[in-house]
Amino acid sequence: APPAPAGSAGGGAAGFGATPGSVSRRGGDGRAGLEGGATPSRDALGINDTPGASAAGDGFTPLSSVGPVGGAKVAARAERAALLSQLRALPAPQNEYAVVMPQLPEAGEDEEMGDAAAREEDMDDRRVRLGQQAERTAAEVHARRSAVLQRGLPRPSVPNRQMLAAATYADTAEGRADALVREEALRLIESDGAELPIDGAPAIKKRKILAPLEPAERAAAHALICDELATSTPSHSFAEFASAHARISASMLYAPERQAYVLRDSLPAAEHLGACKQEFQLLKNMAAKDAKRGDKAEKKVAVLCGGYSKLADGLREQIVESAAKLRSAQIEQECFASLLADEETEMASRLAEARARLDAQRAREAELQAEYASAMMAKEAALDTVNRARAGRAAQGNGVA
Repeated sequence: APPAPAGSAGGGAAGFGATPGSVSRRGGDGRAGLEGGATPSRDALGINDTPGASAAGDGFTPLSSVGPVGGAKVAARAERAALLSQLRALPAPQNEYAVVMPQLPEAGEDEEMGDAAAREEDMDDRRVRLGQQAERTAAEVHARRSAVLQRGLPRPSVPNRQMLAAATYADTAEGRADALVREEALRLIESDGAELPIDGAPAIKKRKILAPLEPAERAAAHALICDELATSTPSHSFAEFASAHARISASMLYAPERQAYVLRDSLPAAEHLGACKQEFQLLKNMAAKDAKRGDKAEKKVAVLCGGYSKLADGLREQIVESAAKLRSAQIEQECFASLLADEETEMASRLAEARARLDAQRAREAELQAEYASAMMAKEAALDTVNRARAGRAAQGNGVA
């Protein structure tokens, strides 16, 4: 008989060809259960009736019953299968190419556009152009400023309105002209202070910057002022002007009680002392600011040039050591030069003495050689005499015998 289908009522045993993982038993509540010792199901598609199947008996396994790891694997397999099906649905390549040539400009078009428009600006050109533009802008701003700012001349930190007040002058043509000039000078000083404030000057609440003049108007005003100065003011040298300026500056002193510059000799003792104290305090504050600024600059220089300072210290030590060695070498060279001079001076006398001793030695050697030769001759003669005597005695003995 054929094997009973899995999940049938009564839970009959499976046939020989049944898969162990597909053998299940359904209880009375309609849920399937694994037989004892059966292999867990690995049915990813949920075809077989596995443990944890839905209660409806549709044969599908919900992802919640598979577990987090199994659910992730099932989702990955499904995505991979969908991707493979989409890739298989792609059409085969046709190997067809379309070449599009750029449209060339017509003859004369580049000349009409110009080289500047046809060439694309790179970073270096843009940097140069922006730098030149900034220089031109700075030059234009500098040209629009007053001559005091252009030349960097000293300016008052607080304008003295009492000296520039127009109501203090007589009601004459010259007085009104002088009043207009002084009022314009006051507005110009205030405009310069608002445009380029002085270090340490009080803050200006309302900035009154004059509108810049056109170049033609500025040139015309400058020409009128030069003509007026040439006709009304005698020519003085710069040295005379500098001497007069220094003399007047030394004779003037700022009185804090009067809020004005007055002559030193005209002040009482108490006001003169207060003015000197204020001037001393002002100079002290300026010195403190300069010292603080110098400390900051020194620290900045120490940070920027710390490596160079260490290198300079090492090189300084090497230079000092080399200078000491050079001085020692110079002293030794002078000593050996003096010794060489002394040796050259005594060389002739010492050579003469050596030659004299050599000649005496040679003469003594010749004398000794002559004595040795005469002694050898005497020795030979004595030996000859002795030999003859021996021979005569031997002959006499033989005759007697």
